[in-house]
Amino acid sequence: MEVEITYYLLPDSFLTSVDGLDRKKITSKTKLDKFDERELIVVKSNNRFFESDFAGISRTGAISRAVRIGSNQSAVLNSTLDLQISGTLPDSTSIKASITDNRIPIQPDGYSQQLRDIDRIYMEVSHPKRGKLVAGDYSIANTDHYFLTFDRRVTGVGLSTQRSFHPSNRHLFAELNGAASRGIFARNSFMGQEGNQGPYKLFGNNNELFIIIVSGSERVYIDGQLLTRGQEYDYVIDYNAGEITFTALRPITRDRRIVVEFQYTTLLYLRTIGYAKAGISERRFQAELVHYQESDSRNQTLFQDLTDQEKLVMAQAGTDLNQMRIPTAIAVPYTSDEILYEKVLMPGFGEVFVYSRDSTKQLYRVQFNFVGQGKGNYVQANKTLNGRVYEWIPPVNGQPQGSYEPVKQLTPPQALRISSLRSTFDGEKLGNIELQLAVSQKDVNRYSFNPSQTDGLALRAKYGLDQKIGKSLLKVHSFVDWMQSTFTTVERVRQVEFQRDWALPSAAGAENQILAALSVGLETDTSFKAQVEYSYLNQGSDLRHKVSANVGAKNQFLSLTTRFSALSILGDQGSGSFIRQNGDMRFLLSEALGVGVRTDVERNIRSIQTALVDGSYQFFYAEPYVRMSYKQANYLELFSIVRADDTVYNQAFQNAARSQGVGVRTDWRWNSHVNVNSSLLYRKIDFQEVVNQSDFAAYTGRIRLQQRWLKSSLMLNTFLESGTGTEPRRVFSFIEVPSGTGTHTWIDYNGNGVKELDEFEPARFPAEARYLRIFAPSSDFIRVEFNKVSQSILFNPSAFSTQLTGFGRYLTRFSIQSTLQYDSRRQLNNNVNKFFYLSALNASDTAVLGAFVQQRHTLFFDRSKNKFGWDISYLTNTSANLLSFGIEEVRKIEHPFNIRWKILPPIIARFAFNFGQRDNISQNFSNRNFSFQEILFNPKLEYQPNERFRSSIGIERSIKTAEQANLNTWRFLNENYLSSASSYAITTIVQWVRNAFTGEANSPLGFSMLEGLQAGDNVIVNLQIQRNLVNGLQVSLAYEARWGQQLTFIQNGAVQLKAFF
Repeated sequence: MEVEITYYLLPDSFLTSVDGLDRKKITSKTKLDKFDERELIVVKSNNRFFESDFAGISRTGAISRAVRIGSNQSAVLNSTLDLQISGTLPDSTSIKASITDNRIPIQPDGYSQQLRDIDRIYMEVSHPKRGKLVAGDYSIANTDHYFLTFDRRVTGVGLSTQRSFHPSNRHLFAELNGAASRGIFARNSFMGQEGNQGPYKLFGNNNELFIIIVSGSERVYIDGQLLTRGQEYDYVIDYNAGEITFTALRPITRDRRIVVEFQYTTLLYLRTIGYAKAGISERRFQAELVHYQESDSRNQTLFQDLTDQEKLVMAQAGTDLNQMRIPTAIAVPYTSDEILYEKVLMPGFGEVFVYSRDSTKQLYRVQFNFVGQGKGNYVQANKTLNGRVYEWIPPVNGQPQGSYEPVKQLTPPQALRISSLRSTFDGEKLGNIELQLAVSQKDVNRYSFNPSQTDGLALRAKYGLDQKIGKSLLKVHSFVDWMQSTFTTVERVRQVEFQRDWALPSAAGAENQILAALSVGLETDTSFKAQVEYSYLNQGSDLRHKVSANVGAKNQFLSLTTRFSALSILGDQGSGSFIRQNGDMRFLLSEALGVGVRTDVERNIRSIQTALVDGSYQFFYAEPYVRMSYKQANYLELFSIVRADDTVYNQAFQNAARSQGVGVRTDWRWNSHVNVNSSLLYRKIDFQEVVNQSDFAAYTGRIRLQQRWLKSSLMLNTFLESGTGTEPRRVFSFIEVPSGTGTHTWIDYNGNGVKELDEFEPARFPAEARYLRIFAPSSDFIRVEFNKVSQSILFNPSAFSTQLTGFGRYLTRFSIQSTLQYDSRRQLNNNVNKFFYLSALNASDTAVLGAFVQQRHTLFFDRSKNKFGWDISYLTNTSANLLSFGIEEVRKIEHPFNIRWKILPPIIARFAFNFGQRDNISQNFSNRNFSFQEILFNPKLEYQPNERFRSSIGIERSIKTAEQANLNTWRFLNENYLSSASSYAITTIVQWVRNAFTGEANSPLGFSMLEGLQAGDNVIVNLQIQRNLVNGLQVSLAYEARWGQQLTFIQNGAVQLKAFF
């Protein structure tokens, strides 16, 4: 045996002592036999960096790393970061940073006006003379360049700077950004459905059904008006499902024109964005050059793996997307964890895919994609398997009856470059001049063998003059645009309803476009405004001329705003006209009372040789109202609506629909006691024979009432909302994730080894949470009526205890708290809904498609006293959801009664008694239909001599009875808590549970009654230790162990290190 030893000689300097701190300041207390942490934390750094240079910087937040491991799970790493930095350095440099990171990224919901991203990194360093540097997740936008208007959410780095020269007052400025795009721009435009508040499904540019919208990137318009997000405003949006719902404050009808612009993640290619700007500005002149480019990487895909064959298909297809569809079926061996298909020959139709579990057949893994309603031959089947199953539907007369196909639409990488030059000149009294020139280059397929690039050019000249004439202001503005048909924009540059304003056909092809306008306006303070405009549009062979006028006037008797436009169309395909008027005229009868009318009139005619053609229409809308106001902030408005729609039938206008309704709007505050806010509308529409639709009537409204009485001893809050909408049929499945990061556990009830939807239960212990429930997008929506009620009452007369005596004073020791939440969605019948309709839910009511009802009513005695007190409650909780396999409903009723009694200052006795019932109702799974009653008694004794130590011991006795099973449970529990201020905290919980169970334990009923435990004896031990270390470090240890007669020893542990900034 040979042994080889290798060594190196270290230099003498290696042994030289190097100290980063001043050793003279170390105390002499170093006796290890008398270890005391407080004696060790005495070394103070002699580095004054943070104390001097960073004195103006504040930082808050924490970073944590945790590892969880156990006998029934693999190691799982979790990490979080939350850091905020802000302040100013001595050289006037300001720093701002916000860094939040979570191992499992979660996107905020769209139910509030303000959003807070869970995962976001943003840093900004700026200096008043040197410029600004930003990095992380931020937005780049441009609104000054007409043909290069955009707003992008990106992740990258941006630098901007400027240089000023005196006394010439000349400024040079530049900006440079390099980033990865968080999404691509999409625009959905559609008409509302009568009485349908939503949700409405949003689609991607290629009709993708499953999209994730970048939070906060949306802009929503109704009839050209920008809306505000939030439950208290106009709409809410589900970014993950790609669905938008309008609140009752925005009633939706068939006449509403809805436009939703947003950015969504494609997860196909890495898309990089470059944005640069440079310019010069003087007192009267400014010029700047902007360049923007976005490009998909040909060699770096994200969540897709392209094969060489798929790249070849896209390369040969060029610009024809129809040539980029490929089959998705892949032959694979049988496995019980996947949804697989076999090929079956259908006479007259060829081979189709049919779901199969036959391991003797050749099976295929098939990916089905949504291709549009009536454009596919497959539909989602109502199966109980864990995953989506599709089945073939035969065509009828050659027309497909489904929405899905076993094909994948390939999307090639694209690139876009736009450069824009803009210059402005301030002629002072002569007016302002602006010139813009933009060029674009679009490559729709970077894989293409053939040329796939198109170049475009756009020009714009603009003039504006605002001239003061006495007390009046004269405004003269004009512009001329020329845009080549091949010019490509990043986002929409015209007005949101440009196509409709100019009566352009929806299927208009790309053609050169010339747009020009001249407007003259006059303003006299706030009492009068008027503007007249002539505009011209030349697109292709059509010539369009439009004259419009806007007038606004107000005095002590009259308030008037009106807008009028007349458009004439001349072209090879005929002529036409488009006349519009809308306005609001109100007569002021007194300072607090006014009557008025709002009008909206349109007449759109397209004709060929004087004969009306399809697409022509006209309508008249009037809304007379009475408005009462007080101190401007309070108002009450009563109104009615009338609308008449005509359409072309047999080359003449025929009545198509008549609608009418009444409503009320109010926002009123009476002192500090009552605040009421409401918006109510009843609308009925009658369709004529020329329109093949059924009449419809709907109530839509919201009422919010807040009250405070008896010196705020009595507080009432009421919220009511009612209307009609749709309910999506949710399709969900479970995916396996690392242990401890999911929400559900799988129990193979039937022992077939196949994961089925009725075999997943909510995990009772973290280590068992191995599956996560995810919802798939659905195009199946059912019309419903919805009613929401929220009521809370709090009565606490303790404020009068000093003013009353005798029995009256004794009654002030009682208080009442009552809450009710009701949210019901019922299938809409007879095209009319019930206004603010509340009904008890029962299993036989098949009209209920979704519901959530929760109520809690509690009577307290001496609620705030610590000597003695009790409370008794009545609780109900009911939830029902429409799922792909039917409706599943869960009900719980409880009657808890609790007593607390401080026997001695350190000893508290608590008694809890409860009896209730739980019902589970499933439409398709018979094994999930069960009901059981429960009686529970739990006495507990607590000992707490000080704030640092607390110990309790308790006994719980419960009896659960059902037709198929019975459970008698004894539970002994000991809990201890020990802590030291700002040092450590220790918690121990030991439980011994004896379950005397009769029935089938391996069933949903058994799992629910046993609460995840086993029959017989069970022991559960929990230990948590939290220790604060030096310099803002905190370590946490968690340990859990379970064992029993029918359960092997299971233990899990976790350690977390957390640093506070």
